[in-house]
Amino acid sequence: MKTKLLLFLITISCSIVIAQPNWPAIKSSATPTIELASLFGTPYHQNLSVDGWEDGLYISRDGKYLYCFYTPIDFIAYSESFNANPLADSCGHYVNYLKGPTFGMDLDSNSFGCSNWLHSDVLISSRNDTSLPFGAWQLSNLATPEFYEGGVYSLLKNDTMADMFAYTSSNTISGYNDILIIRNSSRNPTNSGIALPAPVSDSIVEDNPHIERLDVNNLVLFFDSDNPALAGTGYKASISYSTSSDDGVTWTTPANVTSISSDSTYEVQPHLYKDNTNDWWVYFTADVDTFGRKGIYRAKQSISNNWDSWINKELVISPGNDPNIAAIAEASLTKDGGISFLVVYWDLVNGTPTDTYDSDPWFLPAIGSPLSINPRNNENTNFINVYPNPAMEFVTIENLSNIKMNIKILNSIGQVVLNIKSIATNIDIPLSHLTNGMYFVQVTTGENQVITKKVVKK
Repeated sequence: MKTKLLLFLITISCSIVIAQPNWPAIKSSATPTIELASLFGTPYHQNLSVDGWEDGLYISRDGKYLYCFYTPIDFIAYSESFNANPLADSCGHYVNYLKGPTFGMDLDSNSFGCSNWLHSDVLISSRNDTSLPFGAWQLSNLATPEFYEGGVYSLLKNDTMADMFAYTSSNTISGYNDILIIRNSSRNPTNSGIALPAPVSDSIVEDNPHIERLDVNNLVLFFDSDNPALAGTGYKASISYSTSSDDGVTWTTPANVTSISSDSTYEVQPHLYKDNTNDWWVYFTADVDTFGRKGIYRAKQSISNNWDSWINKELVISPGNDPNIAAIAEASLTKDGGISFLVVYWDLVNGTPTDTYDSDPWFLPAIGSPLSINPRNNENTNFINVYPNPAMEFVTIENLSNIKMNIKILNSIGQVVLNIKSIATNIDIPLSHLTNGMYFVQVTTGENQVITKKVVKK
């Protein structure tokens, strides 16, 4: 369910409380560093950002479906509190951390007698063509009350069906997070999966599954898991693999992928990719600096069918020098080599105990790919005009859709100073009562798409 990166970051967080983070400003200025600039174009922020926690990203090979693990809170800040008092937080304390839409999640039903219960569900978004932006997030059919679901991977069979649909859930016999499989499913399965048998499923957490079919009988599975040998040394995890020669009926005992391990003893979120020359690559998340920030690496398979023969490890995307980015993670690739990834932002100066981190989906196109053009440019809402700028008495917002929209004016530290509901296409907003300085106009559409424009009040 894609929580490992988040729980690790807790160990390097701090609790200096000055003001609420200005997320619109942080997100609009975020600049991931592309370490392999000769292979990739310009990264862009997907149009699916909401205030809750979008994590566990997976984009389908055809680029038409995007999935995420979702919970409507600052998940790292919440986890920090949860570790101190699990039952108290699960039984309602989490409401202090709420900051995003729930998308209809059932946050009430539970077997513990709590009035509220926090968990995660899988969200899904789709589009008919990769030249278009993704549609709004929707609660997937995998969502269940009480239990955690996440870690989606879909091995495609054709345009509408998946050969194998993998995900993780805490609703298993072991009581731990296990990998579940649905065979011959739709892209948004309506039935529940079956947990992989032992020795893959055992008494530790398995997460972030990736299955590839090598032929009609042979499969390879990569995943990450807790590292019991490092218990008591802080959160650690590693990547393991297992193979099957009978189409997934039985699996070999998982083995650690030692060829990409490092001194950090933290490698997670494996993703396999075969390029157009039939070479296999593994993409994964690991430390990039001594502060514990994360980036996406890759390595190439050196021996055919040897799943622990990875060489030439190289950094692909990193936080670089951006002080607002805590991690780059969750790589998954489209068939032409574009990378869907996650950006985890932080504000260690203005963060509060319930709001210090946020995360959003991004995309990095491969050079020459049709996805090198940002499909967000096709959104009419992206052409919203805000003028005059600088402004004195009022500011006009043009080209709004004639659907219900929420418009907020935020000051330079992210505080909401004006909140307006509108169904007009143009609107004038008075500013004369505001002090001079920088503000942000934040427009949230009926599909939870957020557009932010900067304006200066004189």
